[in-house]
Amino acid sequence: MSVRHIVRSGVLALAIVLGPGIARAVTATQSATILTFSERDTGGAPYEARMLITPQYLRMDNGADGGGFILLNRATRTVYSVSRSDRTILVITPEKIAFPRPARFRQRVVKDRRDFPAVAGKRVVHYTFFTNGKRCFDVYAAAGLLPDAVAALREYQRVLAGEQAITEARTPRSMRSVCDLSNYIFRPARYLDLGFPVRQRDDAGASRQLLNFRTAVPVASSLFALPSHYRRYSVGQMAGGAGP
Repeated sequence: MSVRHIVRSGVLALAIVLGPGIARAVTATQSATILTFSERDTGGAPYEARMLITPQYLRMDNGADGGGFILLNRATRTVYSVSRSDRTILVITPEKIAFPRPARFRQRVVKDRRDFPAVAGKRVVHYTFFTNGKRCFDVYAAAGLLPDAVAALREYQRVLAGEQAITEARTPRSMRSVCDLSNYIFRPARYLDLGFPVRQRDDAGASRQLLNFRTAVPVASSLFALPSHYRRYSVGQMAGGAGP
């Protein structure tokens, strides 16, 4: 049964039992693009993940409405990581990148000339990104596919880049990687300039592949609400030992 059918059926049932005014209040919805992916962390097993995108928000979760989630408020450029288990919210705001760019930081992109199956009528092209000769990132991109999803992902990556730079500054020089600097700090959204990433993989083996997407799906507005009673904290508080 589709999300659209579930929502419409719920509205009808509530209207009969509670009356139309209460039903509208309980079932407030907004239109979203829903994407499902198969993701794999470095060295881990694949798992299913979900994104819900509206003009105001980007929500990432494991497909469960009541579980933990990551929320980007696109207007304020703030990322919230909500943990149900410890009832906390990690708040990430845009930070200026003060971490110095390496003196040698050469970028190269190689375009694969092979043909790949199209997605929703959009041609898919494979690109490989190199930094200082090291293969750092592969993406199979579909130009023109889901442009607002591309924009939301770009906004998300740019917010995270500042926090990643702070973390990198605390990392011993011997453990730093030019791929990490490219992928997460200085060029985190470069692959999005080529189209929607239907498949991607970084140098450590973490990957994501699009399974399905639907547009203009009514979803509960409550999915984009933050728990008001959860304790909030920042990455700086974590590093300084002043946790939640």
